[in-house]
Amino acid sequence: MDIWAGLGLRGKRVGPLARPLCSRRHPQGTSHTAVAEAVVAQALALRQRLGRRAIVRGDKGLGRKEQIRRRAHPQQDAVLRVDAAITVYPPATAAGLLLAAALARQRWRGAVDWDRGAEGIRRCRRRTLCATLRFRRTGRKDAVQETTVNVGEAVPGAGAPASLVVATPLPVDTVAPLRAIVRLYAQRWAMETGFETRHMPAWGQEAFMVRRWTASDRLLGVVAVAYALVVLALYQRTLRAVRRQATAVLKALSVVGDQLTGGKLAEAIGLDDQQHRRAWIAAWLR
Repeated sequence: MDIWAGLGLRGKRVGPLARPLCSRRHPQGTSHTAVAEAVVAQALALRQRLGRRAIVRGDKGLGRKEQIRRRAHPQQDAVLRVDAAITVYPPATAAGLLLAAALARQRWRGAVDWDRGAEGIRRCRRRTLCATLRFRRTGRKDAVQETTVNVGEAVPGAGAPASLVVATPLPVDTVAPLRAIVRLYAQRWAMETGFETRHMPAWGQEAFMVRRWTASDRLLGVVAVAYALVVLALYQRTLRAVRRQATAVLKALSVVGDQLTGGKLAEAIGLDDQQHRRAWIAAWLR
């Protein structure tokens, strides 16, 4: 399993930043939780060197209590999806409650739209909660660690998928902030789209057979660099010629859609490179 962290870009695109491998048979990366934590730390370290702030957006893989404590604090903005089956401690509540039960006690606070990509936009009712999470790294009673976070829930209508529950240090007490947080989480899907794109035949992974960890790591690294260059071509003004030629190729094949994506740009270069290699090189060098 390869775990990715990337920079969310306009148009639901992503720029890959860090990627380790994870498996029970891997020489070092055996723990999914530890590897996920490491890849986020690498991406944030790069962001810090560039002097840029970041909002960490993650699915339930980053929604464990200890990881929420590390990421969702006032010094690091984060929007992390969590499991409603975890135990929380609302204010003035001595005994813990399941998060789902604690949210069910809250009143509804308007509505938000949840963008589910290919499944469309779901109109959801929303409710919020401020609660404390507690966890122990060991069995010792005095080893309890805790953190207080805001929790927002977007609940679709009957027959719809499970509700979206996110933990964040950002405010959720009014409609506008929670709408923004739901939009932020929805943009996380760009990572899944980019991940799927890099596994397409156009990127050449099916043309190589590798059996060693180092070979797999190098191959995925090369694909990540190629993907980053193709995504860069979608934004750089100096590479307009590349975009024009890619669009022309895809239109000729009747496969271009409403917008030129990283995957489509890579596909166009792959399809047309042999016939027009000199033109592609000239376009890249402009």
